[in-house]
Amino acid sequence: MINDMSDISFETYNPFTQFSNVKEIWTYLLKKCPHTYFLSSGWTETWIKNLPLDCNLSLVVGFKKEKPVIAFFLGSKISSRHKFMTFRELSLNQTLIPDIDRIWVEYNAILIDPELKINLDSLLNLSLIKPWDEFRMVRCSSNYKANLIIDSNPNGSYILKSKRLKSYYVDLDKVRRNNYDYLGIISPKQRYQIRRSIKEYEKMGKIEIRSAENTAEALKILDELTEMHQKRWSARGVQGTMSSRYALDFHRDLVSSRFEHGEIQLLKVTAGSHVLGCLYCFLYQGDVSGYMCGFNYLDRHVYSPGAVCHYYAIAHNAMKGFNSYDFLEGEDSYRERLSTDINSMETIVIRRKNIKYTIEQCIMRLRELYRRKPSGMKAVNLLPF
Repeated sequence: MINDMSDISFETYNPFTQFSNVKEIWTYLLKKCPHTYFLSSGWTETWIKNLPLDCNLSLVVGFKKEKPVIAFFLGSKISSRHKFMTFRELSLNQTLIPDIDRIWVEYNAILIDPELKINLDSLLNLSLIKPWDEFRMVRCSSNYKANLIIDSNPNGSYILKSKRLKSYYVDLDKVRRNNYDYLGIISPKQRYQIRRSIKEYEKMGKIEIRSAENTAEALKILDELTEMHQKRWSARGVQGTMSSRYALDFHRDLVSSRFEHGEIQLLKVTAGSHVLGCLYCFLYQGDVSGYMCGFNYLDRHVYSPGAVCHYYAIAHNAMKGFNSYDFLEGEDSYRERLSTDINSMETIVIRRKNIKYTIEQCIMRLRELYRRKPSGMKAVNLLPF
């Protein structure tokens, strides 16, 4: 049954000046609500600790009978568009600061007591978070928002757009049921490619996978991974995950503070003295989330360092008894080829219908018409600026 929220009182907390209250509330709800590592205490505390103090972030909390039943972080910023219009943007569990949000959240969710069902529209119309023009929920999963009701357009008050995303994973129970033969449950073509690559790499020496045994080793592998990761993406002219100072500091702090809690896995795969690559994973509630990787690419096409490293990581974690090896969000072909199953996520953007929305729609239509004008037509300035 959907709760009308009349018996729920809401407050906001500053995560910097009221950190102890935020930690207590968040930890309390984590014990009740399904979630992944990206909303865990370890991730969230490290995130807040590394944020700039002037970051416009708050924790919105709903209380019922003095107990927290709803909580979510809300990032806010004023953006300028079309030279003369300003919009107030809100984002779920993100800051709306690009360099900071590069440490992306996956399986995003609002923590809601499982005994309640809440309508998102009711939350967005709370007086304490008004006014807003655009609200974003990035990489959410139906697995973790079953008790959040999202109406696509209540009373015509806003426009909701949703983009479906795929998250591939390997069911490690299937690997174990197949006598730990992972290659036997993927496609023959992919099986052949991995075996061919292994054969080539073995000419350099025995292939081994090493898991960091302490924080110092984990940080060393993280540094190697970062160098390979950034080199690969820089060569493509794209910023890598670790291209911002915040991302570097955040991940080094996360590894330093959470490795001894058994939440971090840093793997290194070698063939003799040659490094194939490194993998950075999160271990949480029996699942492995493959967050980032760095591979040492060679010129010859017979080498597939990514596929080989993931193969050894999957075998390693199947032996360790984990439930799944999650490649996380992304539609890269290798994720699909190496996986056995798939989860879905979605990014939801909600735009409030108001005069600013109407004006922006008119501007966008005019610009589209201008772009489509016949090539021989004299350019006409359709915009008043």
